[in-house]
Parts: sequence; structure tokens; C-alpha cells
Amino acid sequence: MTNRRWALVGLLAAAVVTVAMALAWNPAQMATQDSRTGVDVLVLGIDGLDWVLVGRYIEEGALPSMARLVRAGISGEIEAEAPVDERAAWEAVGHGRTAGAWIEGDPGDGYGVVPEVLRLADAAGATALSVSWPSTWPAADPDLAVVAAYEPASDEHPMTLTPTLFADAPGQAASPRLSALIREAVARNEDSLDGDFGEAIYDGPAADGAGRERIAAARWAFLSDRITLDIAARLLAEEEPELALVCLRGLDAVTHRFLAEAAPEAFAGRPQRASEHSEVLKAYYRFVDRAVGRLVRLIDERTLILVCSPYGTHPSTACPPASAGHERGAPGVLLARGPRITRGGEPARLRAVDLAPTILAALEVVIPADMEGRACAALVPQGLSAERDETPPRRWPPQVERATPSDVATMERLVEERRRAVSPGP
Repeated sequence: MTNRRWALVGLLAAAVVTVAMALAWNPAQMATQDSRTGVDVLVLGIDGLDWVLVGRYIEEGALPSMARLVRAGISGEIEAEAPVDERAAWEAVGHGRTAGAWIEGDPGDGYGVVPEVLRLADAAGATALSVSWPSTWPAADPDLAVVAAYEPASDEHPMTLTPTLFADAPGQAASPRLSALIREAVARNEDSLDGDFGEAIYDGPAADGAGRERIAAARWAFLSDRITLDIAARLLAEEEPELALVCLRGLDAVTHRFLAEAAPEAFAGRPQRASEHSEVLKAYYRFVDRAVGRLVRLIDERTLILVCSPYGTHPSTACPPASAGHERGAPGVLLARGPRITRGGEPARLRAVDLAPTILAALEVVIPADMEGRACAALVPQGLSAERDETPPRRWPPQVERATPSDVATMERLVEERRRAVSPGP
């Protein structure tokens, strides 16, 4: 067994002890109605959340909020196809369909595709909203509460910047009220970025040019996720929605850049990076854990919370410098807690397309006949049914609201301005 494999087994042990799941960085293990009576649902998507690292950091006591979810609810894994298509994986979560065949265009063009679960919940009379959910920019439907983050374009995934919101930019929200919330959250978090990032993530020196770039990307990710989190918390408290979709994308960007320092044993035999960055990834996991705790405190006992990632992460040397990748299809994380679901039950194993019908079943909203996924029985509160509409399939794919060239140009200018603003000094 190679040194790298021994290192992976060592990391796996913490996850097995803590969450009772045999997981490793190895993918081979791996319609409208008039009323609803289901529970409320909060879906917190965390891009790139990985079981091996979750288990390791829970074992070390660094993730108390996730540890409580593990103890109080159901843990599971979400299958990921190899190689992972990040965009298609998130579309599968929101639509309950394999989305890769109809996704087109560059990330900078925007997608404008509201998750099907959001539309169906709204049509059924539920209060539904989403914050920074993938593929929703530009937010074009004035009837839906959608806060849409822009995803900067890049030819190389590991170097992409986290999707983000700006104080004043086109396509981020379909209502003036949501635009005002964005302005407030952006201003507040930009003003406090230096002190907050230093306290929560990293306050040491950037050793070289590459180190400065990676720390700058982590600062961008932290700022973007903080803005999303503030807006989501505000809307959860004020709206008390029956369905909320929230997505934090910064962890994935940070993992791509800092896994080698966080888990050097997984890269045995390769040059090691600066040790002063060894705690950056763990600190970001702590930040994400605090975000989970903050949102959990805003929901009541009637709410089913699903913390999920449609794919995990694994050590990779495919894209230098050696760090993290998704190409092997590592499984994603699922943590669930809610009313009338079996605590500590058998770990759930499902596909990304199964989350949408599961959400609809919990809301007591009829599942469309043409939705590929199937509701996961272990996650549907007892007493609720996964009713499926047997009418002929509706039009699919949905009509995509493309951003105008001027909107894209505006967003690209804002990206460059923020990139300069968050870059640390020499």
C-alpha cells in the first residue's frame, strides 16, 4: 500500500469513528396543489463539503454544529458521477433531473434557471426563497424571492473565484427590497473584511506570489460566503419561509487551494507547501460550521434541515500545484435533522437527483411525473407521502434567461474591482 493510500486510510478512520460511515477519498465505495400540510424545509448546500474532512474535524472537536446534526439526525452520502460536472451536479439537486445535457454557455453568461423545487413550492402556496443558489443569475422572475450570485468565468476550475454578490449590480434580485438587503450586507462585510478574515481564517504573512494569490482567493471566498450568510439569516428570520435554498460556495475554492497543506500525508513524496498555511482549510471548515449553527438557530422544530454537497473532494495531482480535485467522483455529504424522521437511522445513500423529490415530499407538494429522482424514504417525515403526478411530462428544459452583454460586462468590471480590493499586500 502506498504512503498516500496509508494517509487516506488514516484520515478515513476519524470519519468512521465519528459518523459511523465507511467512507474514504475513493469513489468506488461510494404539479400544483391548493394547500400543503408538510413540514418546512431548509436546504443548505455547501460546495465541496467532504466526508473525510468532516469526519476528521468532527473528531478533533472543530465542527460542533455538524457534530450535533450527526447525533440528532441522519447522515448519508450523495453519489457523484465521475468525472464530476459541478454545474450539472447542482442543477440535479434543484431540479431532480440530470442536467448536463441541456446546460450550455459560459459561467459568465449567467443561467437564469430557478430551481424546479422552488417553482413548485411557490405554485403550491408555500413561501419559498433562495440565496446564492447555483445557476440562478440573472434573477428574472419578480414573483420569486431569489438572490442570485454571479459566478466569475475562468478556464480552469481550481482557479475560479467563488460566486458572489455586489452592492449594486444587474440581475442579482428581482425586487427592490432584496436589492436593498444585498447592498446592506455587502457594505457591512466589506467594511469588516480585514479584521474578520484575520480572526476567523488567517492573519499571517503570504510567503510568495502564489501564496498571496491563494490567500486573496480565500479572502474573496470568505467575503462572498459572509454576504450570502447574512442575507439568508435575515430572510429566514423575517420571512419564516416554508422552503429556503441557501448555498455557500467558498469552501470548494479554499479546498482546491489549501488541501495539500491541510493533509500533507495525502501527498507523500511531493514537495510540501508553506506550513504557515496548514490551518487555513480547517479554519474555513470552522467558519462553515458556525454558519450551519447560525442558520439552525433560526429554524424551529417544524423544519427539516438538509446540509448537503452533491460531490466531495479528494487529493489530486491532476492540476498543478497538487491539491484537491473532483474528477474521481468522491461522494458528497448529507446531514439531515427534522421532525418525525428516525434519529440515528441507517445512513441514507442517494443520488443528487433524489434530493428534489425528497424536498417536495417533505413539503407535501406533488412530485412531477417527469422528475428523474425518487424521494428518500428515510428523510421524509413520518406521516407524509411522496405523491407523484402521473400527468404527461411538462416542457423541459426550462427557458433560460440569458444575461445581456452589458450586464456581463458590468459584472466583469465589478469582479476586477473586488479582486484588487481583497488582494493582500506584499
